[in-house]
Amino acid sequence: MIRRSLATAGVPQETVLSTASGYQLDPAHCEIDSDIFRRNVATAKKLVRAGLKEEALELVRDALALWRGPALATISSSALQTRAARLEEERVTALQQRICLEITLGEYEEAIGELTDLIVLHPLREELYAHLMQALYLSGRQADALAVFRRARNTLTDELGIYPGPRLTTLEGAILRQDADMLSAVPGMARR
Repeated sequence: MIRRSLATAGVPQETVLSTASGYQLDPAHCEIDSDIFRRNVATAKKLVRAGLKEEALELVRDALALWRGPALATISSSALQTRAARLEEERVTALQQRICLEITLGEYEEAIGELTDLIVLHPLREELYAHLMQALYLSGRQADALAVFRRARNTLTDELGIYPGPRLTTLEGAILRQDADMLSAVPGMARR
């Protein structure tokens, strides 16, 4: 039935392979969005290391533009839920890379709005708080940056009983000292 449906759409039969566990797309006959996504993200990391941040930002944006909602949202297979969770993690990591590049390139306002939304969805990700603190500080909003640190500290202690890690506490100290060199450093992209 799948092959017949694809054939009526003009897709060659060999695009879909039969396997012991079901059907599989043959990558020799088609491009899969997740493969393109991963390739763009990996290439963007290489471009950052080569100092080509604008080009890297465009590639990450192109990779994220492939997403049209949650991965495998219409599939109820429990076996695929693990894969969907992994894809979602990769998407959030790519979002962080894009935001990191935006901050590095001075696009603070764009980053601030999205980081605020992402923190609501992922309140235990310290890296998101760090990016938001940095973007706020660099856009001239020191008090707001410190308020983000307090919110992160409260969330982490209330939810997990832990204090913020070294990245957040170091960033808070840099904001209090107004350490421009530390605050303008690339926020984590090179480490990935």
